[in-house]
Order: sequence, then structure tokens, then C-alpha cells
Amino acid sequence: MKNKRLRSLVRVSIILVCLLIMPFKLGAIDIEHKWNEEVKVALVLSGGGARGFAHIPIIEALERHNIPIDMVVGTSMGALVGGMYAAGYSPKDMRELIASYDMVELFAVSPASFQKPIISSFADHRDNIFNLTFDTRGIGKASGLIGDQKILEMLNSALVNTSSITNFNHLPIPFRCVGTNLVTGEEVVFSSGSLVKSIRASISIPGIFSPAIVKEELIIDGGLVNNLPIDVAKEMGADIIIAVDVNAVDYTVTKDDLNSLVSILGQLAIILTKNTVVDQIPEAHLLFSPLVEDYGILAFPSFKEIMMIGEACALEMEEKIAALSEEICAMRECSPVNPDRKGSYFYLPEIEIDKVVFTPVEKSSLGLRDFPIKKYYKFSSSFLGKETLDDLHFLLNEEKELNQYETVSYSLSNIRYNFGGLPHGILNIHAREFEQRNNSFGIGVFGSTTFTYSPDSNFSFFFNPNFTISFHSYKFIIPNLEFSFNVAEKDFLEITSDIAYTWADSYRLGVLGRYQRGTLHAFDASNPSLTEYGADHYVAPVLFFEYLASPYTTGRISAEFESVWYRNNDSTFTSLNSTSITFSGVHAYQKFTLFPARGTRIDLLGTLFIDNKIGYKANIRVKQAFPLGYNDSLLIDLKAGSTHSVSAHVDDYFSYGGFDGIITIPSSLIVKDMIIGGLSYFHWFVKSPIPVVLKTSVRVGFQGKEASDIYQGARYEVETSPSIDFSHDIDLVGTVGLGFSIRNTDLLFGFALDNNLNAALFVEVR
Repeated sequence: MKNKRLRSLVRVSIILVCLLIMPFKLGAIDIEHKWNEEVKVALVLSGGGARGFAHIPIIEALERHNIPIDMVVGTSMGALVGGMYAAGYSPKDMRELIASYDMVELFAVSPASFQKPIISSFADHRDNIFNLTFDTRGIGKASGLIGDQKILEMLNSALVNTSSITNFNHLPIPFRCVGTNLVTGEEVVFSSGSLVKSIRASISIPGIFSPAIVKEELIIDGGLVNNLPIDVAKEMGADIIIAVDVNAVDYTVTKDDLNSLVSILGQLAIILTKNTVVDQIPEAHLLFSPLVEDYGILAFPSFKEIMMIGEACALEMEEKIAALSEEICAMRECSPVNPDRKGSYFYLPEIEIDKVVFTPVEKSSLGLRDFPIKKYYKFSSSFLGKETLDDLHFLLNEEKELNQYETVSYSLSNIRYNFGGLPHGILNIHAREFEQRNNSFGIGVFGSTTFTYSPDSNFSFFFNPNFTISFHSYKFIIPNLEFSFNVAEKDFLEITSDIAYTWADSYRLGVLGRYQRGTLHAFDASNPSLTEYGADHYVAPVLFFEYLASPYTTGRISAEFESVWYRNNDSTFTSLNSTSITFSGVHAYQKFTLFPARGTRIDLLGTLFIDNKIGYKANIRVKQAFPLGYNDSLLIDLKAGSTHSVSAHVDDYFSYGGFDGIITIPSSLIVKDMIIGGLSYFHWFVKSPIPVVLKTSVRVGFQGKEASDIYQGARYEVETSPSIDFSHDIDLVGTVGLGFSIRNTDLLFGFALDNNLNAALFVEVR
């Protein structure tokens, strides 16, 4: 017993002597030993965009040497990596998370697609190639080059279980991150609130990401004011500072290095952040400077190479890390950690959703009436586990694409704990709108190419390209007055222009002018080789009234007064006039694509022709897509039409063939009655960055009389019977194809075979 006491006294004496003579100078700062409390170690991570991936292997090196981290402070990408580490992610967890995401999709996607909701009945195209919005305030509607939908999805998914922790001192490791107030230029240090929102604000590189809105303030990247926030760590009580500066290699750049626009822009960013760093570097006890000069701030796809550089930096600093570890562990207890452990974050309980509400982003004019919140009610009483999160993210991404929001995301609030200690709260759905520009200019290309084989007529080739150019002014001369001008080259030339006044956000009254050439009669349009009527012109003023019941549902009534001139056999022109009244409507809660995953689209049209004879045209189409899991969906497509028109205008008939009909039949086959039903199955092999989808479908069709059957001589008018005639045989066709979505353009390559053994190879672009 006495020997044990003696050994203990000797051990304590040795430690005291060592402490008295030890030079506690780590880096450049003397530390006085704290007898009543442990020394505090802070990890400070700089911003630097994709270069910040180098932080992860350096954290691994610190853990290998049992260096305890008592607080984490980060800016920009340092805030992202540091925030996840503070939330309870191990370095291995972070590596696995990064590897599970496509970096191109996550950090290199456009903030918005070109497309806008298609709310015109039977619309068959969009400005898919180019769309530019502009006005006197600027060009484009996005305030950043990179959209934040996917990065918010990743952050929310990865950190959702921390939603109940609003004081960052209560995270597994206390945490701070830095942002910049865009209005005042002042530094903003986030110590509480939403961890996801704080990180999102700190990574808002100006011009790259749009500013974040936090408590009604616009916040951008903290690197502009404090890219290596050592001072923040000291304010938190840090005694020892371990800092990682991924931009240090750029502080010695020479003029020879600035030989491109990218390098110059990068140097500009360094100049803006350098002065906030160099003055604080002497405060660091251990400074890591990974040699990542060959990688820019947007080199996110090179995350593996950047992390390898971080590993090399840690290896080079091995002796200094070991020395620091020895000194720290002489002053406090150091415990080893398992590098293969599952981080403490994954032991946090899942949060149960009490209810779902829509909460507009601050400074947004978006109201509940405009957002379809009801479809999110199904998440009430659910736990935010992986399956629920996958379904929620799918809906949010679809919402963004369908309605052209800048971001659709979520957060949790009013979190409480039940008697069992489990958290539950309110799921808030947020939508952020783009700043609307007053004008837009667009270009679209769509159409199909078909190579068919028929046992009767052997081989044939059909090429049907279509082009559109459009201009739209949303505030023409005065507010609420809209003007548009459109040119389309389809099977015929069409030029339209309209001006309309909108009031109460739901009503539009306007006049439209329409000019067409090459549409005189269906038979002529379906047989371009017939040139005896070499010129025809169609001009019509149209009065219309629209009611916008919702962002997805529109009703319209219009009166069209058409005049037609066409060339007779004797080269003289004949003029004819007629009047029609049209009722149309559309409910378009479905993405405009060849591969809809979910949603409904209903198009209705009814036209009454008033002339010497009364005629009509009726048309309906219903498309319903059902998701069958994350990668599969089913589409039901039904359409029917009947016309008994006194006009031979091509638009007054129906195309029975082509991609939207029986694809083994040419799209130029025009009929006056038809019914077509289809069932399609989609399977997505890849959903990002370029979706790849398998489409299989079967269609059955019934056709009435062809336009060529009822065409009579050179007359503009045609004789029509009041009965609907489906005397032709039934058509049945099956297709299989491989599709791709590139930006807002869909491409489908496929093969089709019908019940008459007609076969077709086709390409569809839309």
C-alpha cells in the first residue's frame, strides 16, 4: 500500500516539474496552464469552394493523434464541412456522404430551367433551346450561377435530425460559422437558429449562389469579411487554434500565373479574402495549407483528387501534429476515437411530423393560394426517415421544375418532446421565387424523324422539324398590360401577336392577331407535292377572355373572325370569311416532358363554326402519371376528337399518326374523328446529371374518315355528314425506346411495331 502511494507521489511530482519547465508555446502564442479547467482546442476551417474537401483528411489526421476538438468554426465550405463534423458526422461518414452524391448535380446545376408552366390547351412545344429574361434592371432572373435546390436537399437530408438543436453550443461539438450582410457589409456570426440555413448562408459565394435570406437579411459568403475566423474561435474561449487555410498557396501568385479569365477571377476572390486571413494566421498554433492551387473553387467533381492533396498535407505535417498532440495530452485527457465509427449524429432520434404548413420565404410575395400545399399533407404523422425524405425531395424537385421556383425546400419548427423523449414538430414547406423580369425572348426546336417499313409500300422516311421564336413583355407600356409576338414554322408558317390586360391576378382580356400560310385545307397540307394551290393566306383577329383559376388551371373563351385567300387554277385568288367561337380549358399539373413521373394534365377544346352552315370541333385529352417508386412510373394517355366543320382549314382536323398518335402512321394523316388510348411505363436508369429513361408503351386507335376522303375539288368548303364514322380497322402499336433529358430538351430514340406489321424507327425531340 505504501509502495503504491510512493509511486503515485513520484508520478505527480514528475508531472509538476514537467509542467513548470514546459515552454507552452504552440505556434506563436504562449498558453498559461489552466489548473481548474481543461485547455480548449478549436478547429478553424477556411472557405475556398471545392478546395474545402481537403479539410476532411486533415480532420482524420487530428483524430489519429487523439487531438480533442472542443469547438469548430468555419467559413463557406469550411462551414459546411465543419458544421457536419460538429453535428456528429465522423470523417468517414462525410466521405461516404460525398461519394453518394453526384457533385455535378449538387454544385454545378443551373438555378432554373427555361420552361414555364404550359397552360395553353393542347400546347405541343416550348422554348426549350434558349430563353432569356431581361428588363432595364438587368438580364436573367437568377442571382447566381448555381442553383441551391440540390445543396439544400443534401444539407436537409444530412442534418434533419439536428432541427431540434437551435443553440449551436448544444451540438455534439459547439459550432460557429460566418456570413456577410450583403446590405451593410458587416460580419454575421451564426451561433443559433437553423444549422442548415446558417451553412447555406455561409456558402453563398457572390455570383455563384444566390444570397440567403436569414431573418429578413440578405447574407452572402462569409469569406468576404473573415475567411479564416480564428478571432471567432478565441471569442468562444479557445486556447489552442488548429487552422486549415486552403487558399494559402494563392497568396504568393505571380503575374505569370494570371493568364486566363478564370485565374484572374480567382485572384480577385483571393484579394477580397486575403486581408481577412493573413493578420490572423500568427494566432494559429498549427496551420495546414494544402497545395490545391491547381483546383478552382468550382472544381467539385474533383473532390477525390482534392482530398488526396489534403491527405498529403496531413502526412507532411505528421511530426507537428504529433508534437501538438503530446503537448495537449500532457495538459488534459485525450481519448482515442475509432476512425470506422458511426458518428453520434446517427444516434439522434428521427423527428415525427405533427402537421405540414406552407411558409413563404421572407421577402416573397408567394401566397398559400398559389402553392399546392395539400399534396404535402400526407407527411403528417410520418417520421422523417430515409423513405419519407426521398418522397419529400422528389415532390419538392418536381414543384420547382413545374412552377419555375428558384428553390423549394423545407424546415422544421415548434419541435417538442413527448413523454418518451422523442421529438415532434411542424414541417414547413418554403418556396422562393425568382425576381421577375419584364421581358423574355425564347427559341424552341421540336419535332420527329421516322423511318418506317410497311409490307404494302416498303420503306418511307418522314422528317418533321419545327421551330419557334417568341417575345413576351409582361409590362407593356403600363403595368398589367402584356404583349407577345410569336413565329412558328411547323407543317405551316404561323405568326401570332396578342395584347392583353390582366386584373385581380385571375382575369385576362385581350385581342390576338393570327397569320398562317400553307394551311388552307387538310388534304393539301398532308400532301405537299400538290402545288395547284401554290399560295394561301389565313388572317384572323381574335377576341379572348381568360380566367386563371389557379397557377395550373385556365379557362378561355374566344371569338375568331377569319379571312382566307387562296389561289385557284386560273391563278386568281378567292376570298372567304367565317366566324367561330371557341371554349377551351387546361389543367396542367404535370411537368411538360416526354417522360412525366407523376401528375395530371387535362386539355379541353370545343369550337362552334358559324357560317352558311353550322359546324363544330370537339377535342379532349387526359394524361395521368402515377409514380411506382423512385425510378418507375406509369402513364395513362387518352384522347378523342370529332369535327364536322364547314372549313377545310388544317387546324380543324386531327393528326392520327406521329408520335402523339399511332407512330407507325405518318403524322400527315389527318382525320375528322379519332380515339386513341395509351399506356406507358417508364424506368429511370439514371436521374442525374443527365436522366436516362426506358420507355415502353402500347396504344390502340380508332380513326374516322381521312381528309382526303372528304375533299371535293378546289373548293374551300367541304361536305360533312353529321354522323361519326369509325369504319377503319383498329390500330394497335407497341413501342420501346431510350430517352434522355438535356436541360429542357427531351430526346427519345425508339422502335415501334403495329398489328399490320408496319415497323418504325423514330427520334422525337421536344
